[in-house]
Amino acid sequence: MQDLREKHKEIIQVYDENWDRLDHFCKTVVNFFGSRSLGKVVHSVRHRLKDIDHILEKIERKNKADYQKIPEERRGEINKDNFFERVTDLAGVRVLHLHLDQFKTIHDEIMKNVDDEEFVLFEPPKAYTWDPDSKNFLIH
Repeated sequence: MQDLREKHKEIIQVYDENWDRLDHFCKTVVNFFGSRSLGKVVHSVRHRLKDIDHILEKIERKNKADYQKIPEERRGEINKDNFFERVTDLAGVRVLHLHLDQFKTIHDEIMKNVDDEEFVLFEPPKAYTWDPDSKNFLIH
């Protein structure tokens, strides 16, 4: 791992310089899920910032990815200048709810913020469930 740290020291520096901003963003999203409109349907919220070792592993995987599968604008080595455009999952928020009918309320509130340009999605939201019968509901 030390070799990766040396190889990507400029990226690590950019990440470290922006850590407080990323942490603030993550906490802002967490607060959103505790808001008046969602507080009654959200059971709990967990968040994390990706640790540097996992970031470096992800950079290596992305840099070695099959270029045929990557859109042209996303090709090329990840470096300090394109790091935040190419690695978009540095902060993660997991929202738990107890009842399937609460999903729509949560999803609608997220999408309202996307429509109002308060949030920007780099990829579609993901929903996970332990119940196989619920998957069809969550997909549609």
